[in-house]
Amino acid sequence: MNYKIVKVFDINYPQVINNFERKQNCLNLNYSVHLKKFLDEYNIETPGFSKKMLLMGNPSNDIIYNYYDLQIKWQKENNISLDQELSFQDKLYFIFEKQISHLKPEIIFFRTQPLFDSKKIINLKEKFKFIKKIICHNGFPSKNLKNIDLIFSSSPALNDFYKNQGLKSTLLYHSFDENILSKVNNNTKKDNIIFCGQTGDTKSAHYKTRFDYLNDLLSHDFPINCHSSEFFENPNKIISNNLKQNIRNSLIKLFGNKLKSTLRKINIKLKNNKIYNFIEDINTYENRKKYLHNFWPNKIFEPLYGIDMYNKLYNCNITLNIHTDILIENCGNYRMFEATGLGSCLITEHKENIKDLFEPDNEVVTYKSLEELKDKLRILDNDKELCKKISDQGQKKTLNYHTLNSRLEFVDKEIKKLLN
Repeated sequence: MNYKIVKVFDINYPQVINNFERKQNCLNLNYSVHLKKFLDEYNIETPGFSKKMLLMGNPSNDIIYNYYDLQIKWQKENNISLDQELSFQDKLYFIFEKQISHLKPEIIFFRTQPLFDSKKIINLKEKFKFIKKIICHNGFPSKNLKNIDLIFSSSPALNDFYKNQGLKSTLLYHSFDENILSKVNNNTKKDNIIFCGQTGDTKSAHYKTRFDYLNDLLSHDFPINCHSSEFFENPNKIISNNLKQNIRNSLIKLFGNKLKSTLRKINIKLKNNKIYNFIEDINTYENRKKYLHNFWPNKIFEPLYGIDMYNKLYNCNITLNIHTDILIENCGNYRMFEATGLGSCLITEHKENIKDLFEPDNEVVTYKSLEELKDKLRILDNDKELCKKISDQGQKKTLNYHTLNSRLEFVDKEIKKLLN
């Protein structure tokens, strides 16, 4: 039994769209060409899902739920009126619902948890009787999936999390789209160690380990090219149209703690509210969150996405991977499969399920502590032959067992079981 499927995904980083539109002039492109160009750049998602689904006999379409300008193109091309009084989120959902009405899929496949309340999942099924099942592939714990028919969980711990909620869930690790290998270019000048992704900040909860480890490695002069998603965040920026306010803000930035100490001494006698408020503003400024590029302005680089990132991974000896602090028991993020698939030597945490994916210190290098990470980075940095041997074995494993094609064959079987 074949089926018609729509894959729905969203873009978490506005820089992805900004970066894409900087390189591509999309203003005069129609919706279909614009969407294809975006997918062909392998930004966040790849065109591989729909291509493979079609090869298996399942007509497939992609919707980028929160790419607003692209969604507006679809709305205008299909002569659909849009109430401008709607909120931004309501506009997104309105257009999405119209797309579902137009495409009439039997299966809706959310690549991450939907950006709307789970009650609307029920509404979709009630409104559109052609929808048979709604599925989600998710990488983080959420309580917004209770009306989903099947959850593909990207780690064993997450799979248990959803099953404990009484939800239908099965394990589906992330993967590597092997077609990326035909898109990358070999560069004779290789980077030694690369980190790409979110780097966290001093107040970060989900990325504390990542921030602390990277900060320590940079402080010890490890040759890491760190491409941070937070590169454009600027906690030092204080904007005001008021001249007096700008002078006041400049004093805070320049003198900070010294100024605070002086003002406190003055205010012991004066007990002036304006001085007290000034001191509080200094406290707020000093306690702001700081990013790695605030500490290491010459060692942190702007983020890379799509083919640019894949080219970087393809042309580096070692890819450093540090998972988030959300699910600490398991490994299995995208970077593990992207780096190994592209032939970079992956160094990643030794989690309890690592052996289900790779053979530690043969196909990937693993560490259990910051000190072990530093020791193993030094070994790999000094032994290019060992580094190459491990990267070759890791790539072989990924191309044999962790490709998008093999994962989608499993997805297809699970959907057909669900439909029977």
